[in-house]
Amino acid sequence: MAVAECPVPMTHGADIRADSTWFSRTQRTPDALIEFERFDGTDRGQKKLDEKLCNLLEASMRWGDAPSVLILSAWNKGVVSAPNKEVFAQRCRQGFKSSVGAQVPPLRNTAVLFSRFIFEIECSGTLLLKQMRCERLL
Repeated sequence: MAVAECPVPMTHGADIRADSTWFSRTQRTPDALIEFERFDGTDRGQKKLDEKLCNLLEASMRWGDAPSVLILSAWNKGVVSAPNKEVFAQRCRQGFKSSVGAQVPPLRNTAVLFSRFIFEIECSGTLLLKQMRCERLL
């Protein structure tokens, strides 16, 4: 079962809500956490994606590392430069300190996927999905 904007357990710090959380019916814990973000190809866009990844990592920690997969999903309209995926992989391998000082440890037994959806704007103004890519970061 899926929940949109699902709050994660509170410990200390910010209120985190994964864009999409998929729960195991039997265990009643999350199997997958997903964050979506538009990517415009800029440094600012890279930073926004990194913030979303940090949300996923901290949310996973707060759920007791229950999710087996975390998915960072970026979409864009038209051609933009690709995000630096090595920065994301490094964040997963090294962990980080949150804005409130909580230490988020490196992931150990959780898969992290990065997906991209590339849309093209048609002459009529509608969007057409041109490409989908998905790769494992960790």
